[in-house]
Amino acid sequence: MTVASQIEDFRRYLIEDRRAPSNTVISYMRDLSRFSDFLVGSGIDEGNGVTPSVVSAYVDKLKNDGWSASTVSRSVAALKCFYSYLHQAGHMPANPAANASAAPPAKSLPRILTIGEMELLLKQPLSYGSKGCRDKAMLDLMYATGIRVSEFVALNIDDINLATGLVRCRDADKHKERHIPLYPSAIKS
Repeated sequence: MTVASQIEDFRRYLIEDRRAPSNTVISYMRDLSRFSDFLVGSGIDEGNGVTPSVVSAYVDKLKNDGWSASTVSRSVAALKCFYSYLHQAGHMPANPAANASAAPPAKSLPRILTIGEMELLLKQPLSYGSKGCRDKAMLDLMYATGIRVSEFVALNIDDINLATGLVRCRDADKHKERHIPLYPSAIKS
């Protein structure tokens, strides 16, 4: 069975059986097409000719060609999933990508707003009309408390106690709870 026909079978499997999101299918197909081109350049046309050393050479080529760590990691994930499918379907005796690894993508720190940018952001919502007041209150609350977006989205109106000036925040799983004080202008908003 050729690599191209294996990739086409895998595409159908992703769409029909796994019901993978279209972005995942597109990304995996792009990664596998790039891998297929590498195999053709290496003189390998049959899918069974792929060995762990071939996969390792491909990963090294991606790194040497300057692909980002996140792209290399996604390519490795696509290969692992592809060859896992082929192995489980009985088309491969083993998964040659099972032990493949790429350096994890570097985590960068988020860019922090300057004082001027933060002041400009807080001035944006118009404080008249119900939507304008709501937007200003939302921004003031987030700025005043520093709560995470997931905590903010999970807030209910009874989580805010204006009399005591406290906000009750819970994590997404509702296991941990904390109380955060509000400053007067956030209470006013």
